Amino acid sequence: MNRWRRLELIARRVTTVLLIPLCAAGVLVAAPGMACACSCAGLTARQAFEHADAVFIGRVVGRDVERSTWPFSSSNDPAVWTFEVTKVYKGEVRQRQEVVTPAFGASCGLELQGSGPFAVYATHDAVDYMPAPGEGQLAAHLCNGTGPVTAEVRRMLDRVPATDPIPTPEGRGQGWPVVGLGIAAGVAVLAAGAFWLWRRRRRPAG
Repeated sequence: MNRWRRLELIARRVTTVLLIPLCAAGVLVAAPGMACACSCAGLTARQAFEHADAVFIGRVVGRDVERSTWPFSSSNDPAVWTFEVTKVYKGEVRQRQEVVTPAFGASCGLELQGSGPFAVYATHDAVDYMPAPGEGQLAAHLCNGTGPVTAEVRRMLDRVPATDPIPTPEGRGQGWPVVGLGIAAGVAVLAAGAFWLWRRRRRPAG
């Protein structure tokens, strides 16, 4: 672990320690997007379905957090969850779908344990102060019903026709293999040239 990473972890721990008594005293921290807790109103599976623009079942295959400028950090930093989608019940959803949410549950960000499968209820636009989704992304949060596929969720979704996700566009995600092949070809050319020069120098003079 490098020095900057250690300093970042120390700063985060100090911020957390200072935040706890402030929350207990009912004092709001004057930092954008930071809150002491996320308060959710319970939704039934049906209500979650009706409020969502897109509903699907998928497994988590990645999560990436875009941090604020160090040393400042917020629970509202955008986190991008990537799901491998198996079934779509509402809206247009990609085979590999990115979902934007706040980084931590304190700002109503998704809190998913393990890879799933999960039932995801998402919207095209962010709500309130939450990070806005980019092109091809969806938005979700802790209070909109996203979570494990419970018996209630399964019973509700069984009444809805399921479709397949939109296939991943050709060439998407293939940049690194192409770059790798180019590098390998360049190395091979350089090696061949070096070998030719070495053989030429070893030839006895005419």
